[in-house]
Amino acid sequence: MKKTILVQIIMLIMLFSGSLFAQGNCLDFDGTDDYVNCGTLNLSGSTLTMECWVNVSDFSASIDNVGNIATVMGTEIGGGDTALLRFGDVGPSSANNIQFVLFIGGGQIKLNGSYEFSDDTWYHLAATYNGSQMILYVNGIVDETRNQTGNFISNDTFYFGNSLNENRYFTGQMDDVRIWNDVRTQTEIQNNMYNELTGSEDNLVVYYKLNEGSGQTAYDSAGGHDATLGSTSGSDSSDPAWVFSDAPLPVNLSSFYANYIDDVPTLYWTTQTEENNAYWNVYRGTTDSFETAVNINANDPVPGNGTTNNATDYVYVDIAPVVQNATYWYWIEDVSTDGETTLHDPITLLIPFEDTPITPESYGLNQNYPNPFNPSTSISFALGEDSNVELIIYNVKGEKVKTIFNDHIYADQINSVVWNGVDADGKQVSSGVYFYKLKTGTKEYNKKMLLVK
Repeated sequence: MKKTILVQIIMLIMLFSGSLFAQGNCLDFDGTDDYVNCGTLNLSGSTLTMECWVNVSDFSASIDNVGNIATVMGTEIGGGDTALLRFGDVGPSSANNIQFVLFIGGGQIKLNGSYEFSDDTWYHLAATYNGSQMILYVNGIVDETRNQTGNFISNDTFYFGNSLNENRYFTGQMDDVRIWNDVRTQTEIQNNMYNELTGSEDNLVVYYKLNEGSGQTAYDSAGGHDATLGSTSGSDSSDPAWVFSDAPLPVNLSSFYANYIDDVPTLYWTTQTEENNAYWNVYRGTTDSFETAVNINANDPVPGNGTTNNATDYVYVDIAPVVQNATYWYWIEDVSTDGETTLHDPITLLIPFEDTPITPESYGLNQNYPNPFNPSTSISFALGEDSNVELIIYNVKGEKVKTIFNDHIYADQINSVVWNGVDADGKQVSSGVYFYKLKTGTKEYNKKMLLVK
């Protein structure tokens, strides 16, 4: 008797719900006098994360004559009240490197990145400080680190596109600006860099989605710090321009769910768009901690669909052993052609508990019970005519493990055989998928089962 049990409600990440920031707008800065004033932000302390997407249109134009610096975001008062993320520092040779600056212990502490940026290319930038180490990330990958202790000071007017009283203007586009008063891990940065947040996340100080498209205000989705474009509340030359954002969106995942069908976990997911998607990894864990999850398709990655604007459906059957009445967490991870990875939020699947044997079908080979099993399982079968039959166990390689029945049976007789998980030599076999075949003089019947230890 076949059974189909839906045990996981679909978790949707809707395409048109605004969940992916690249579908909206961004701000374009002319490098001459454009900036955004966020008002006073008290960020002082020992923990900080700054994030945003940037696209520098021309590095040679973006770096001005004041120390060859172009500020992405931050505050700076005479070098003594500082939290900055900026391009360049000393000399034209460093103009297209990123720099993270904090005021600690009476002086500016600078972490210089080494990544060489290109014109007209979108990059995700992130900088974190945890009281003992400063880290720069580019596209979710660590660029440079610096060991540093102490609290930093930054409690004045915060800008992006410039820094206070320094006239170090940014040239290019900027999107999705986030400031946190905690330290985002590399996994958290990678998992959320392409996703639009709600604004209610813990420790999110300000969050500018920059999707407005018009007007003088960049609204703070975290609440309390709406920012003003330019130097006045009215339109003027210091306003950056609203433009459509074409920030990268490698994989737009629109749905991800799981079913338990015919005693096998099956995963389904759909993408609406993909860019340079090489393949997918699938991970499974017994808790919600990804650190303990196992890559269950390491030797057989699911091929991606490259670059496409068409919807793509994926199906993955998990043949690894499962335990009845247990909950599993599944993650999927897309891997781009250049090796960059994006891990998507997990779903859960509850394996149902079979508390009664399955009623045998009229004739043929029935599903073993219990399944999965440990240490033994029962296999039943019946035929509509007298016959000599053989019941054989095989492993996943097709190798014969053991013949557990070889005899004559009578028509309409229900037969049951117990397999105790040993091979022909009486040795216990390992956990995994096994197949069993019922052979008669004229027909063959096949089923599979899972041994869990």
